[in-house]
Amino acid sequence: MKKLLRNVQLMLLIACGAIGVAVAAGWTVVRPGELAVVRRFGAPLAKPWAPGLHVAAPFGIDRVDLVRTGAPRSLTIGAVGIAGPDENPDAGEYLTGDHNLIRSRGVVRYRVGDAVAFALAGHRVDAALSHLADAALARSLARRGIDASLRDDRSLIAREIESVLAEAVDRYRLGVRILGVDLTDARPPNEVQADFDAAQSARSRRDERIEQARSDAGRIQTAAQAEAIARNDRARASADRKARMARSGAERFRKLVVELRRARPPTIIRIYHDAMTELLPKVERKLVVAPEDAVDLGITGGGADRSK
Repeated sequence: MKKLLRNVQLMLLIACGAIGVAVAAGWTVVRPGELAVVRRFGAPLAKPWAPGLHVAAPFGIDRVDLVRTGAPRSLTIGAVGIAGPDENPDAGEYLTGDHNLIRSRGVVRYRVGDAVAFALAGHRVDAALSHLADAALARSLARRGIDASLRDDRSLIAREIESVLAEAVDRYRLGVRILGVDLTDARPPNEVQADFDAAQSARSRRDERIEQARSDAGRIQTAAQAEAIARNDRARASADRKARMARSGAERFRKLVVELRRARPPTIIRIYHDAMTELLPKVERKLVVAPEDAVDLGITGGGADRSK
């Protein structure tokens, strides 16, 4: 009886130890910036575990995958250098809409958006993203010529790839969210790089001359407008001054008419004196009359008076 009791106690002790080991093995620590995706009997739980301490079911009942959701990730697509021995010789080469070859490289920035879908997708996420981005880049370059691809449309190409990828990752349930796409490099093949550099230099000089011509045209136009405004202002000022002088002369003439009607001889003498005062400084030659000589002032209406 004692032996049976001892065997039962031993079995209970072994069972408790096994349970303890299983529970200890099931402890899972989820760090900040992570989520734990739990697959119970192969089926994922709808809600992942948040950061903290959790206990998973033992004996393979629960499978826990830790997914980093806080850190952004990046993926390089395309290539611009010479392909290595283990790479495809035409890796990174794309055909433009005007049937030219171009080598291009870009970076896709993304973050985990759905931890459950990301864990189920597994290691195929990067491969799928790479194929999708490469196909989007090829389609975008095929819509435009090589000049636009190398120069003005690079940001537009990056936005097109970002839009295509954002739709594709949702359609294929990859569990990621696209943060952005950067087209870091685009150049012609190495065999024709020198010719494209010369053409690029010529276009740059042409653009500089066009910009300089526009700048000069703007400066000349501004100066001409300023000169036109200044001349217009001077003309208005001169017209206003002449109008004021004319009005003043007309007013003075009306006053003289009134004075002539009231006292004709003194007014004529004063007019004569004023005219001489104004004209004599402008006369280069003057006639000097001796005091005993007579001067005819009959124009004044005063007869043949003599004045010294």
